[in-house]
Amino acid sequence: MRLLSNGEPFPSIKELKDKYNHNLTNLKTNLISLCFAQNSSIPIIEIDKEFLKEDVLLNELLLHLTDFANGERYVYMNNISKQESTGKWLSSRWNEIESKIVPAEQALQMVLNGQENEYKLMISRNLVLVVEKLLGALCRTITIGKMDKDSNGAATVLFDFLLLKESELGTRNYELFGPSPV
Repeated sequence: MRLLSNGEPFPSIKELKDKYNHNLTNLKTNLISLCFAQNSSIPIIEIDKEFLKEDVLLNELLLHLTDFANGERYVYMNNISKQESTGKWLSSRWNEIESKIVPAEQALQMVLNGQENEYKLMISRNLVLVVEKLLGALCRTITIGKMDKDSNGAATVLFDFLLLKESELGTRNYELFGPSPV
């Protein structure tokens, strides 16, 4: 039986599906309560915990991904996407995420001033920063938190983010097929 770092058994597949399903916000909340309680004396863990709890863009992104994962993805995958058949239209969701990065008034001003590329770069950079911080926090939680032996495999995949310095955030190129236009 696999154990979490606090000695409790790892949830079964049924528990994961029934209790946590695709709710990334609940998963994040449970991660914080299960994995961060014992490590509060380590400064980087406190920074990670604060980021996971308080970052507005991360919370907005997780909220939209959760909503999409819990229902809308089936509608879009089946090509029956009609705005009235879903909770929100994808472009509406994206606009809400973008507005957390650049307020609507500033975005409009940038577009009117011919700064579309700068606007796209600002959106992309902020999203990359949030994802890098999230992956770094998860990797440190796995490695510092001394979770079960199966978690080491995940740490290997996320290792590039373990020691990513604040000054390096947003500077890496993650394009699979060459540089992006922004």
